[in-house]
Amino acid sequence: MARIRGALPAVVSFVLILAVAMVGLLATRAATSTADRTHRDDRQRLETTLSGLGDQYILFTFKEEFDFASSGPWSLHAGDSGDTGRLRRFVQNSPLTGYGAALVDLAGNPLNAWAPSTGLPSPTDPGFAPLKAALLGGKPGLSSVMSVHALSLVAYGVPVMIDNKPKAILVAFSRLDTSQLQQYVATLHYGRTGYTALVDGNGTVVVSANPAMIGRRLPTSPALTAVLKGQTGFGAYQDPSAGGLVAAYHPLSFAGWGGITAQSSAEFFGPIHRRGFEVEAALALLLVLAAALIAVHSHRRHTALSREVHTITALWEARERFRLAFEESPVGMALLSIDDEANGRMVQVNRSLADLTGIEPAELEQLTLQAITHPDDRSANAARASEVIEGVIPSYELEMRFVHADGHPIWVLFHGSVVRSPEGTPLYGLAQVQDVTGRKQAEERLAHLALHDPLTGLANRSLLMDRIAQALAGSARRSTKVGVLYVDLDRFKAVNDSLGHAIGDEVLITTGQRITDAIRPVDTAARIGGDEFVVVCPDLGSAEDAIAIAARVESSIRQPLVVEGHQVTVEASVGISFGGGVECYAEMLLRDADSAMYNVKQQARNAQEPAAQ
Repeated sequence: MARIRGALPAVVSFVLILAVAMVGLLATRAATSTADRTHRDDRQRLETTLSGLGDQYILFTFKEEFDFASSGPWSLHAGDSGDTGRLRRFVQNSPLTGYGAALVDLAGNPLNAWAPSTGLPSPTDPGFAPLKAALLGGKPGLSSVMSVHALSLVAYGVPVMIDNKPKAILVAFSRLDTSQLQQYVATLHYGRTGYTALVDGNGTVVVSANPAMIGRRLPTSPALTAVLKGQTGFGAYQDPSAGGLVAAYHPLSFAGWGGITAQSSAEFFGPIHRRGFEVEAALALLLVLAAALIAVHSHRRHTALSREVHTITALWEARERFRLAFEESPVGMALLSIDDEANGRMVQVNRSLADLTGIEPAELEQLTLQAITHPDDRSANAARASEVIEGVIPSYELEMRFVHADGHPIWVLFHGSVVRSPEGTPLYGLAQVQDVTGRKQAEERLAHLALHDPLTGLANRSLLMDRIAQALAGSARRSTKVGVLYVDLDRFKAVNDSLGHAIGDEVLITTGQRITDAIRPVDTAARIGGDEFVVVCPDLGSAEDAIAIAARVESSIRQPLVVEGHQVTVEASVGISFGGGVECYAEMLLRDADSAMYNVKQQARNAQEPAAQ
């Protein structure tokens, strides 16, 4: 009986340690499972973002086509040189299509087209099927991938509306390997085995981080089958050549297109599972050591002390593991006080957060989260944090801005949650911060390219027409007039032919800057063709005001300039249209200014001719 009483503390201690180890094992597996799920969710969000960018790119392209198709006038006669010339200028100045364009009648018969020497796909190419189906349904159309002389192309089709009725179809072609979307996707890489791609409705690659995949059909897989059915998800499967793979997929909104990001299962889950195995092995070793100590020293009086020392060591190791996981995390992390007196103060931060903000950890721990949040985002973040503390929601994610130590904003994906006691009382807040500035900048660059000339940085035709429409709306409210100056450089072709296109481009860039310097701050300068510029002048009192601005523009352009040791003198012909009120519209003012400019060219160089409006 005495032996049983002596062994009882050892047995109890062994059971307790076994329970602690089992709890640690379960907690480790739960943490690994949570990390797996978070990793999958992050990959799915990235795929959703990529598909969203693909949709935005297609919408920007359709908008550019609609604006050009509605700019008029069109003859819609086969072989018309005017229509062909307009198609050429559109293609040469488009940042989104830029390969070729064609006009076809409503029966699908070609009218006019412009393309490089490699030509356009045959009208009977099966790739046109989704484009035709969308147009028949009254929507803009997008083709599948087509091939011409080893070049992979897609086509965008919109109706040409005259008197609010479709009279023809404008089809614009984009070369996939040089598109703006491909340039962005080419920067996305996922380890050694991952790839990301957008595919058409047949599973053919449209853009990819691996340019060699463009124009090739992806091998059949559950992920490809699902995305072609319009499904969103994340899945694992076996590939005959690549082995185990995981893939995130998300459909686009047009022509059955979709996005896929795939990676080997071992590379995707490997780091998380290895860390979980290491922790489990440490826990198992801890259990074995504790059992051995109890078995050897159970008959001695200092057994209790040995167990206590061992338990303290184990707790210290667990705390050290948490410290290392917190401090070495590649994601910025902070523990936040939620006491009334110090609400939101960062009581502990890691090095990743310090590197992100440019503020040392010791300084950050004296600040509140609101102190490093951009003023415009503080109220939104505080409102969501209050909902978490009050238990309305368990956690939240918010795209917001931090302010770097040097003053510039940083876009972050902020994840906020609260650690609670077993009774549900909030103990402290946990913030996890991921830098997404690069993605936000890529989105802004894509939007800028859709509205500005890539060479000069001036407004393109789409933005120009919007500014004219805004100016006309303002003129109707304020009883003022709007002037449009159509500027065409004289004999600019001679500069290109004699000095080369590189110097010609520099001349165009300088000319755009000189026009901007010569006009008023409220005016808008745009480049709409090779050597054609347009200036929109709102809130004018008379035609003489427009003529005075045109004189300044023409005088500024005429000043000699030196490019790479060559002195170049460029002159311009300027056509002016002037009007306003509810009876005036943007296309009319641009057309009349264009017509006036051509009349100036016929009469004399370096003159301005106003067009009555």
